[in-house]
Amino acid sequence: MAKAVKHSEIGKEIKKEYLKEHLKEVQTLMEDWLPTLKAPPMMIQKGVFGWESPYLPTAEQDDDSNHMLRRHLKSRAFWSYHADWELKLKDIWVLTNQLRINIEGEYQERYRDTKHAPEYFTVAMWKGFDVAFGLEIDDWYKIPDDQQGVSYGAYKIELSATNENERSLVEKDHRQFISYIAHNNDMTRLVELWKEASTLQDQMYSIANKALKSGDILYPCMFCKHLWW
Repeated sequence: MAKAVKHSEIGKEIKKEYLKEHLKEVQTLMEDWLPTLKAPPMMIQKGVFGWESPYLPTAEQDDDSNHMLRRHLKSRAFWSYHADWELKLKDIWVLTNQLRINIEGEYQERYRDTKHAPEYFTVAMWKGFDVAFGLEIDDWYKIPDDQQGVSYGAYKIELSATNENERSLVEKDHRQFISYIAHNNDMTRLVELWKEASTLQDQMYSIANKALKSGDILYPCMFCKHLWW
């Protein structure tokens, strides 16, 4: 019986070329994925402090790409760290939402009759996280371009102040509110989770980067298993 084409010398060479192309695709996928093994910073995004949803790298949201990553990167340590990382990112997202609700309740109690812009609250949350993390508050308070109110960097936080004394009082009060947020127990826990997630990110990156540089990706997945033999 004639030898099957796929087992012929020509068939073997074609399979070898296909396998090379596939492994090159995996290499490129990993190169693009590596920088995304770092969650976005905790700051204002789309007008809200925090993420819209728990962070997950784009490549891992695609079933085929996620399959290739998990089959060609065989490090048990990496995927153990990754599982912990995913859980911490979900906890960060849940706690951020809970914190935002709780702090907003306090904000409403404190500032019933003020002319704050919505950014007064969101900037305070952002800077509260930074202070809880051990950073200083950047001195970005300034007079807005329209000369009305107070801005913090690109964000207008207050709408009515018209003179230096009023703006000084707004800044002082805003700094105090930031300090209150920074010392909230949930914010302290959020910072702890963030630091734990950051440590896992460093560990994951180190393992994946080493595997990529050493070419330790020579494992079959469902797209290439038929090309190895």
